[in-house]
Amino acid sequence: MKCSSVSQEGARIEDMTDYFYGNDEAFKSGLEATLRSVYSQLFDEMGAGAFDADKSDLVHWFHVADKTSELVGQRQASTFQMLAALAGHGELPTARGTSAKKSTAAGDGGPAKKAPAKKATDDDAPTAAADEAADDADEEQD
Repeated sequence: MKCSSVSQEGARIEDMTDYFYGNDEAFKSGLEATLRSVYSQLFDEMGAGAFDADKSDLVHWFHVADKTSELVGQRQASTFQMLAALAGHGELPTARGTSAKKSTAAGDGGPAKKAPAKKATDDDAPTAAADEAADDADEEQD
């Protein structure tokens, strides 16, 4: 069974996703055809070189063509480059690195948890005042 979609004009169009179910080469060529169709205005203006265009050129094109902000143009360019790489044009970007997680005192590798703050009581007032005075003294020495 083939799925169909409706174009912006309301006409029925055949689904163009069969390439999702083939081998890698079928996927790449099908995705490339879809990109050429979906980004037809880009390819009309840049030609086949759109796949290999610098990011700055793509950002400028999206920014001007869609009358969007620079940030939106950057995101559109990044999306296009990612899809182009999946279609076999260019390199896939590397995953962003994550910062090293802090380990807990137990060393289980999970993030360190902060102990809940102790609720102040009247009995704590002299101790709290002494701690505050000590902190003030330390700051004055620095």
